[in-house]
Amino acid sequence: MCGLMGFVSGTGQAAQRVDAIAAGMRCARHRGPDDAGTWNDDDVVFGFNRLSIIDIEHSHQPLRWGPPESPDRYALVFNGEIYNYLELRSQLATECGALFNTEGDGEAIVAAVHYWGPEAVARLRGMFAFLIWDTQDRVLFGARDPFGIKPLFVAQTPDGVAFSSEAKGLRELTGHASVNVPALQHYLVLQYVPEPATMDPSIRKLESGTHVTVRPGRPMAIKRYFHPVFAARPAISDAERTALQERLRIEEGDLILFAADDWAIACEVLGRLRLRVAEIQRLTNTEQLDFLWVTDFPLLQQDSATGKWSAMHHPFTRPKAEDLPLLEQKRFSEVRAEAYDVVLNGVEIGGGSIRIHERDLQAKMFEVLGLTNEETELQFGHLLRAFRLGAPPHGGIALGLDRLVMLVSGADSIRDVIAFPKTNRGQDLMSQSPSDVDAKQLSELGIKVASEKGAS
Repeated sequence: MCGLMGFVSGTGQAAQRVDAIAAGMRCARHRGPDDAGTWNDDDVVFGFNRLSIIDIEHSHQPLRWGPPESPDRYALVFNGEIYNYLELRSQLATECGALFNTEGDGEAIVAAVHYWGPEAVARLRGMFAFLIWDTQDRVLFGARDPFGIKPLFVAQTPDGVAFSSEAKGLRELTGHASVNVPALQHYLVLQYVPEPATMDPSIRKLESGTHVTVRPGRPMAIKRYFHPVFAARPAISDAERTALQERLRIEEGDLILFAADDWAIACEVLGRLRLRVAEIQRLTNTEQLDFLWVTDFPLLQQDSATGKWSAMHHPFTRPKAEDLPLLEQKRFSEVRAEAYDVVLNGVEIGGGSIRIHERDLQAKMFEVLGLTNEETELQFGHLLRAFRLGAPPHGGIALGLDRLVMLVSGADSIRDVIAFPKTNRGQDLMSQSPSDVDAKQLSELGIKVASEKGAS
């Protein structure tokens, strides 16, 4: 972090402002403790506080540079860092014959502006705010980086134009501060003051991505050099589009929806979107009955937070016979279940499974689910003993009659057809349940209700 100040006199009496610039630089001494200096001629005063980062022994500022025929033509004050200064110095030396006296990035800025003009600013890669005074053409040129990382404040005074890295330094030239009420309102609402305004109406910011030109006694000319461009590009290439058309058998007018998330979440979201789009576009034929079976469900699912495995359906569902080796190999995510759902017009109307009837396989399932031998014996010991005595293969299916009635009647929700529908909070508004239970009933059941901590 460095600090700069500059003053362009409109009367040719810049020397009268040297002391004010020096005082302003003392206000910003914290910005550059390594070096300080001022320079002036009849029209301009520069001041600088330096924090030495690049070319510590040299590159003192205000810095003088010029082409071979006029080696001290320019004076520079510069706060920031140019990341591509080595590339610029090499290009300027090769293409333009530029000569450099230091190893720093400051001379690269001045040389670039000399040989390439104001367009040189767009070639700078870095964070910067700088002022260059051309002693020959009597014109000041300055700029800020595209994103405004380095500050540059400017104030119009009765006798000229002043610049500074900090607004408070300009008070030596503008006098006492006053409050910019609209800027204060912006700060209270937005927590910052949008450029170019500041909290002092006599001081403004040079906007990021702009450069400024000042000639003594004439108005400033500010021009934007940076315009962010977001190049439009297709979301997918022609080859990817062709591959999608072939893989998904896409036809003209089809809508393809994508989701990126956990597999189960993505499927749930896309499923709901697909149904909603079909409803909006009236693509479903409610008069037609379409049945299908869903099979090959995963047997197990893993909790992403704990890494533990749990049964997708229930712990008694039988794995597919051909997937039993995968269970032994602990490739749990690949094991499929002997489970099935029956679906009518996109609505599940029933589901079931074939159950485990062998003791060893059931014990293996409990082990996969993380139960210890003691926990298994305590919770399911009776089941395993029954399996030891012999149990036939068995399974079943449960049909949802309320869902069938909903589909047959054309209702949109099972709440419209079941006798005691529940709200989203699990409340039955007809029977007013769940309801409070009196203390006598709780006592008979040996239940004690503890109030929440802090509840009145």
